Amino acid sequence: MSFLLVSDFVFNLVKYGRYVVLGLCFLCIIVLIVAVLFQNQNSNADSITGGYSQDSYYSKHRGTTIEEKLNKITMWASIIIAACVLLYYLSFLIVSTATM
Repeated sequence: MSFLLVSDFVFNLVKYGRYVVLGLCFLCIIVLIVAVLFQNQNSNADSITGGYSQDSYYSKHRGTTIEEKLNKITMWASIIIAACVLLYYLSFLIVSTATM
């Protein structure tokens, strides 16, 4: 059966669960790409060279609306991708050592 004394249920769950993890990883990659593409570039080059910036109250506090949400989506999608890659790698280790 297995080197790690893993039951057949756990072995099959890990073996086929990694496809779910891989699908979740690809979904988060797509979300991450879209979130990064929608983010604005923070370029303060005009205000540095000219010494003048024409910012309204809304533009100064705009980070609490769309940009902040996109930053949070980017952060959480990146964390989920890292966790999915780690789980996917661990599933290969469990399956490969269990079949020895």
